[in-house]
Amino acid sequence: MHVFGGRLVSSVVVFAAALIATTPAVADPVAVAPAADPSGGLAFAGPELLWSDAGRLWAAPTGGAAVTRLRFGKSSTLGEFKGSATRLAYTRTTETCEESGGEGEELCDTSRPELFAGPPRGPFAAIGTGAATVSSMDLSGDLLATVEAASIARGAVKVIVRDLAAGGPGSEVVSFPDAEPPGVAIAGRWVALTLGRKPTTVVVYDLVSRAEVYRVSFTPNVRVDIQDDGTIAYAEFSAPEATSKLGWASVAEPTPHALPHAATTRAVIAGGRIAFGRRAGDGHEVAVTDLAGVARAVSRRVSYLGDVDFDGERIAWRTDRCVYAGTLPTATPGFESGPCPQVVLGLGGTFFDRISRTRTVKRKVICFDAPPSGCAGTVKLLRGERVLARRAFRLAPGARTVVALRLRAAEVRRWPANAKVRATASALDPQGRRASAETPFHLRRPSRER
Repeated sequence: MHVFGGRLVSSVVVFAAALIATTPAVADPVAVAPAADPSGGLAFAGPELLWSDAGRLWAAPTGGAAVTRLRFGKSSTLGEFKGSATRLAYTRTTETCEESGGEGEELCDTSRPELFAGPPRGPFAAIGTGAATVSSMDLSGDLLATVEAASIARGAVKVIVRDLAAGGPGSEVVSFPDAEPPGVAIAGRWVALTLGRKPTTVVVYDLVSRAEVYRVSFTPNVRVDIQDDGTIAYAEFSAPEATSKLGWASVAEPTPHALPHAATTRAVIAGGRIAFGRRAGDGHEVAVTDLAGVARAVSRRVSYLGDVDFDGERIAWRTDRCVYAGTLPTATPGFESGPCPQVVLGLGGTFFDRISRTRTVKRKVICFDAPPSGCAGTVKLLRGERVLARRAFRLAPGARTVVALRLRAAEVRRWPANAKVRATASALDPQGRRASAETPFHLRRPSRER
């Protein structure tokens, strides 16, 4: 979470010309580093962007070289991590194992999460909480908000705010004698808690008056962020949709203000603007909207979009292959610099497919982004590590095609009723870096002729 000055934009009367003028220009992203784990997090801490990947917490200034900030071994695991302008905080769990008497058998025990914090570049000190678990946390400047539970299931829960600069045990914001641990977000004097499930209620507290200021109810699944004037941004998920309704509420207007956008990631609010991921054709893109709903894309399309972070000026996101960062406002987006491939590929097709009577399997190939030379490469169909079929393709930037992969007759004759397979696409960019995409799916044998 971040602390930034933000001005509330009234939802009643806004001139269109003013909205266009205040809409952020498109970011000029730089590929910061390759990243293999698309489910990992992102956080700005001080002048650096941090992200988790391959058992490490990485750090880099925007556009700079990546370095290892923290390394986790076989027995220790990085949990949640958060950054602010002055601090970095994270949790770590440790697994200890001993022989249980059997041949090669071990009995392992995982410790309760340990909490650490310090300046963005360290050193980091352990913070004793005395709780069985720290289920959620957030940072705003030197203020660390934690949700500390007496047990991993329902039970006594406390929300504690610590001033890391002043030290000390911290102060209790609110406690619950018997509850599921809530989510927490903090910005300046404001703390937002996400409570319950049916419905989910977001409660905003003022640390100065030590009182509840407003609350808003949502459907069971909602993710909330808060900025330093008490305005929250929310992404409200409701099945069976794969996207979330985007909106905001504030101290002055404490009711949900739905925006005409659907998010596929969490929403991050700073400086009166909300950053989020959204669908764009066959892919995804990052966008920034003001509180009146005027949005603009700040990335080119990618096949997959993971986490997003935003501090009012800097913005970052991760795909299934890379971490990107940029600043607003700057030039037209592109993937022209950095260590990641300039080519961005995607694959499409149904999750349950069938071999046709002509022994072919069709997959959609998408060239989301590339230099003017486009995307040129190979699509393969694999079962395990065995290549069943392959086909070359060449596409202009932004183009897509359907590739027919033809299996051998002997392969089709012994095909089971249903088998797990995967399609892969790969291509080289002008610098010789390989871009790839992969989709697993189930493939059934051809239907019998009647």
